[in-house]
Amino acid sequence: MKKAYLFDLDNTLLIKRPTLCERIEEIFHDCGRVVKMDDVNRAYAMTESWQGAQIEKENRTGVRMSDEEYLSNLLTIYDSVLNIQGDQRIIEPLTEALYGNYDKEYCLADGAIEVLVKLKKAGVKLGIVSNNHPRIRSVIEALTIDRFFDTVIISEEVGLFKPDPKIIELALKKLEIDPSDAVYVGDHPFDVKCANDAGVDAVWIPPNRFFVLPDGIFAPCATIANIGELMGIAVL
Repeated sequence: MKKAYLFDLDNTLLIKRPTLCERIEEIFHDCGRVVKMDDVNRAYAMTESWQGAQIEKENRTGVRMSDEEYLSNLLTIYDSVLNIQGDQRIIEPLTEALYGNYDKEYCLADGAIEVLVKLKKAGVKLGIVSNNHPRIRSVIEALTIDRFFDTVIISEEVGLFKPDPKIIELALKKLEIDPSDAVYVGDHPFDVKCANDAGVDAVWIPPNRFFVLPDGIFAPCATIANIGELMGIAVL
């Protein structure tokens, strides 16, 4: 067993209810328009891939895209798949949803507690490495999983953003663990890249079947359907 397990948050340890895709489906339904959930999931996968590539570019160049341009790119991708056609009844609530401004709550992913309990009992060190805002700490505490972790690294607090491997390297330094002794578990293709570049084994939990690894990202050591399957990976 590895000496340290590092985890992403959204779509890994935590799940939003409703999810962004579920919220988008609601928006179309409220406007009397039919949308296929497969199309929503495909558009979501496309936007996530774009965002990962954009963050990587910003990490490399040091130039941050404005919020307005960032949002415009996301809306363009959703429009290309969902045929929004400038419908403001959809664009306005979709914009709010993309900013995370909709009624939702976090819950633990199925199997998360069981996995954390087993790992803690096994004596390994546990950490969180997440591209997130400091407010997420209150969610971690409310769900009482903060007790499991030896370090929690939040991107906006440390000024490092995945896929920059330095954010994982920072967690390893705090845990005093070598990269070869650690594994990173996350949902995003660029989580896999971040782990690879940090010299850490990656376990990938793709959120839906439309997620693919872009060219240039090495395959993870394992791909699983949910965090509950983590303990069944013999190589770890």
